[in-house]
This record gives sequence, C-alpha cells and structure tokens, in this order.
Amino acid sequence: MKRYLNLIVIISGFALLISCSQNINAKLIVGKWNREKISSVVKNPVSKKESATVKTQEKAQNDTLAMDPLKSLLASSNADEVRKLKNKIRKSMEFRADKTATFTISKSEMNGKWKMNSKGTSIIFTNAANNERIKISLVQVDSVRLVIAEEITGGKALIDYIKQ
Repeated sequence: MKRYLNLIVIISGFALLISCSQNINAKLIVGKWNREKISSVVKNPVSKKESATVKTQEKAQNDTLAMDPLKSLLASSNADEVRKLKNKIRKSMEFRADKTATFTISKSEMNGKWKMNSKGTSIIFTNAANNERIKISLVQVDSVRLVIAEEITGGKALIDYIKQ
C-alpha cells in the first residue's frame, strides 16, 4: 500500500512539473493580432559570382526606387511572389487558448489548429480545410507586439502585429 502511495506522489510531482513548464510565449500569443507594418526585408545571401551582377542591378534599382526595402524586393521578385507577399501582410491572426486559430486574409478566413515548439520560437498552423501546414517563425513576442519572419523567395520579411 505504501508503494502505491509513493508512486502516486511521484507521478503527481512529475505532472505538476510538466504543467508548470509550459512556454510563456504560448500564453502571450493568445488573442487577436492585427498587422501594423513590415519592419524590414532581409535578402538571402548570394554567391560571389552572382553578387557582381546583383550589385549592379541593385545600384540601378536604388536610383529609381525609394529607400523602402519592400519596394526593392517587390521590384526584383516575380508576380506570384508579390501576390503571396501581399496576401501574407494583409492577414490578421487570432490564436485561442484551446489551440485553435483563425487567419484573416483580405475577406477570407482560414481556420485550423496551432502548436508551438518547445523553445517557443515557432508556431505550426494546420489548416482544417486541406491539412496545409504553415510555419510561423517568431522573432519577438510580448504582451502588445508580435514580430514574425515570413519566408519569401528573395529572403525574409519581418512583419509587426499589434494585439487588439
């Protein structure tokens, strides 16, 4: 009888430790987030051979475009990538405590489930309609601001969201 009591106490202790070690970012992202702005666009590094042609192209683009990093990336990308980026930056996100989420892109909505990795640095969103998985890389999370990195062909776009 004493063995069973000790076993129950040990199992209860482990359960308490596991429940208390939940990631703080998972609690902070619960709520509705509206896009505020694109803070910057980071381009992927290129090889030395490609860098000479890229530098001359960038110099020509910098003469004609403003210093906005999004405009320079959009000018160098193809039409499909521009459309995808515009869709991504328009979305608002709502994460709920029951691990369900809704992404609003223009006037359409995607419903599904979300899961955060153990480090609290990324979220995997699974669309309920077609089981498509979307990875969201978290850069900064606090109670009022969320910064995520969206993968695009030319590099990464850092998008700021504000909690509603």
